[in-house]
Amino acid sequence: MIPVVAKLFNLDYQGLQVDILSDKLLEENKDYPLLNEALKEALNKLKRAK
Repeated sequence: MIPVVAKLFNLDYQGLQVDILSDKLLEENKDYPLLNEALKEALNKLKRAK
């Protein structure tokens, strides 16, 4: 559905997808007091996995 919305409103598909995913991550995890640290650790794990 994201490609359709991006095309309909002449938006960058990748940017829209990143924005939606980041909003989803924040909404679903906003009540965790260590969210910032957990996200940093997740990014480190992604870097090491490459």
